Amino acid sequence: MIVLFGNLIVLFGVIVLFVLGLLPNSITWIIIKVIYFAGLISYVFLHYLNVADTEEDEEEEENDVETEETEQDWLKIDSDQNVEELFDRFLDNTLRLTQKVLVSESVVLLFANYSKKFFSIRHKITKTPERFISAESFDLMKGLPSLVLRNRTPLIENHLPEGNEIIPYYRPEDNESRSFAAVPVFFNDLIIGVLCADSTVQESFSNEDLELLKQFGGLISTQLVNSNRLYEYEAENWVGNVLFEVSDEMNRIIDVEDLWSYLSKKIPDVVECDRISISGKMNTREGKILRIEGGTGNLKPGRQFPLTEGIVGWVMRKNQPLRVEDFASKENYVPRFDGEETPAREYFSLLAVPVATSKSLIGTICLESTKTNKFNDQDKRILQTIANQAATIYTNASTVERLRQFSFKDSETKLENRNAFELIVPREIVRSKNFGLDLYLIFVKLYFQVEKNEPEIYRETINEFLSLCLPTLADTDYIFRLESDMFTVSSVQQDSKKITDFARALLQKVAQKKAWANGQAFDFYINIGIVTKEYLTNDIEKNIELGETAVKSARLKGPNNYLIYSGEQAPNLPDLRECLHLCKKG
Repeated sequence: MIVLFGNLIVLFGVIVLFVLGLLPNSITWIIIKVIYFAGLISYVFLHYLNVADTEEDEEEEENDVETEETEQDWLKIDSDQNVEELFDRFLDNTLRLTQKVLVSESVVLLFANYSKKFFSIRHKITKTPERFISAESFDLMKGLPSLVLRNRTPLIENHLPEGNEIIPYYRPEDNESRSFAAVPVFFNDLIIGVLCADSTVQESFSNEDLELLKQFGGLISTQLVNSNRLYEYEAENWVGNVLFEVSDEMNRIIDVEDLWSYLSKKIPDVVECDRISISGKMNTREGKILRIEGGTGNLKPGRQFPLTEGIVGWVMRKNQPLRVEDFASKENYVPRFDGEETPAREYFSLLAVPVATSKSLIGTICLESTKTNKFNDQDKRILQTIANQAATIYTNASTVERLRQFSFKDSETKLENRNAFELIVPREIVRSKNFGLDLYLIFVKLYFQVEKNEPEIYRETINEFLSLCLPTLADTDYIFRLESDMFTVSSVQQDSKKITDFARALLQKVAQKKAWANGQAFDFYINIGIVTKEYLTNDIEKNIELGETAVKSARLKGPNNYLIYSGEQAPNLPDLRECLHLCKKG
C-alpha cells in the first residue's frame, strides 16, 4: 500500500514538472523549475531505494518460512520412509544371499494377513520373474506355505509332484519346481510369515540347507523387531542403517580370516567397547583367541585356552550369551580365558555371545568396557544379529574354501584326504549299522629321523610305509591321509580279532623295514590307536580326537605298539619326534 501511494506522488510530480515547463523562461521561473526538478529527482531516488529494501526483507522472510517447511519435510522423510527403505534393502540383500547360498531358483518372503486370510508377497528374489502370479497375494490355506504356517515348523520337500497349487506364488501353468524348503518367520513369538526357497531340480535341499534357511529367517525376525522399534522411536534410526551396512559389507566377504578381521574392527563402531576379542572353538576341550583389540596383557592372537576356566569357555560350552554388569561386585577376579592370563581389573562390564549355527558352535565374540552397566538389551540383540550372520558367512566361506582344495585326494599319495574322511566315515557308520557289522577306525602315526628330514627321505619313508600297509587292506576298507604323518583306516568287520591281527601284522612289518634314500638306510616306526564302534559318533572332530588320544597312549608303550581306546585321556607327552632319537640311543 505504501509503495502504491509513493508511486502516485511521483506521477503527480511529473505532471506538475510538465506544466512548469510551459511557463515563461524568466530568471525567476527558471530558478523555481530547477529547484522543483531537483526535489522531484531526490524523492524518486529515495522512494525506490526504500521499495528495494522492503522487497528484500519480504523475500528473506519467505525464504525462512520455505526453509523451515523444507527441514520439517526432510525430517519426516528421514524418520519414516527411510526406515522402510532400509528394511527393503536389508530384505533384498538377505534374500540374495539366501538364493546364492542355497543355489535356489527363487527365494520369497510371505507375510500372513490373518484377518483377510491371504499371504502377501513381501519380497522376492528370482531368476524367472515371469513365472510369478500377477497378483501380490493368494489364499492363506493354499499350498505348502500354509502347512508351515499351521504346523509352526520348517518344511522340506525334495520330490514335488506336478500340481497347480503346490507353490501358489507361481502361475499354475508355470510351476516347474521340484524341490521346496520353507521356515516360519516370527515376531514376538507370533508367526507373521514364511520364508520360502524352491528349485527346479529334485534333491536340491538338505537338512543343512534347511538349517541355513532357519538362520536367515531368524535374521529377518531380528530385523523386524529392530525395525518396529525404529518406527516407534525415531531417534534410533541408526540401528537399521548400521545393520544394513554390516549386512551389506559382510556379504562381500569370502574368506574366514577376512571375516574375523572385519568383525574385530567394525563391532566397536556399532557397540561401543574398550576391548573386543573373537575366539574360535578348536575341539571339545580347547579354544583359541583369533583376534583381540584393546588392553591385552599377556593375551595374544593364537593363545589356546581350556573351555573350563574362563567366561569365554563357559559361553562356548553352554552356547548361550552372557552379560556381566559389574565385576567390582565379585570378590575374586573372574578370568576371561584361563587362570594364567594377566588380570584385567580395569574392565567392569562384559557382553559375550556365541557365533553358532543350530548344528555346531563356531566361536565367541566378547566385548568389555571400563564402565559398569555399559551393555543393555539392545546391544545384546544387535551383537547377536551380527553373530548370527557371521555364522552364516563363516559356513559359506568354509564351504568355498573346501571347494578350493584339491578334490578329495591327497596330492602327494593320491589317497583320500581329510575332506573325504569327513564325507565317507558318517556313511560308513550308517552302513555298518544297516548290515549289523562293527566299524573300526585305525589311526596310524608315522615317525622318522628328524635330524635328516630332507624331502627325499620324507618321501621314501612315506612310500615304504604305504608299501607295507596297502597290501594288507581289505577291498571294503578305506585309507585316509589326515595329516602329513597321520593315516586312518576305516574297516567294517564282524570280528574284532581281525582288527588286532591287522595291527600286529603291520607293526611287525614296520619293525623289520628301513627306508632307503640317497644310498643310506633310515629307521622309522609307527604307533596305532584303534577306536571301536562304542565310542564312534557323527561328530568327526570328536572321532579324530579319540584316535589321537589312543595313539598317544600307544606311544607310552614304546615304538611299534598299538592300543584300543578305552575312554581314558592320554597324558601330556614330550616332543613326538624326540622319541625315535631316544629309543635309538637306548
